[in-house]
Amino acid sequence: MNKINFYILSFTFLFLFIAGCSNDRSLDEDKFVKVYTDLVIAHDTIPQKTANFDSVKQAVFNKYGITPGQYDSTVNYYNKNVERWQSFFKAATAYIDTLRKKNPK
Repeated sequence: MNKINFYILSFTFLFLFIAGCSNDRSLDEDKFVKVYTDLVIAHDTIPQKTANFDSVKQAVFNKYGITPGQYDSTVNYYNKNVERWQSFFKAATAYIDTLRKKNPK
């Protein structure tokens, strides 16, 4: 292998390694439950005429310290398997029940 091919191959592996270390990894289920639940509550309670949902969505992401890429990666991860969504929705329902107990109306 000549030097040019070695450098090209090295650069390619380095690039792939750095790309693989990006912050757009999937969220753990507990955090995803909270983010998703906050987004659903915000979407359902904020009047659509008075709020830009994109800004609300970004505020939720900021609250949990995540990026849109992490959120999208997590949704894509769950979309690959129906059982993951079933487990997720059970956890989300339990989290919502916890919120209701903390703030009964």
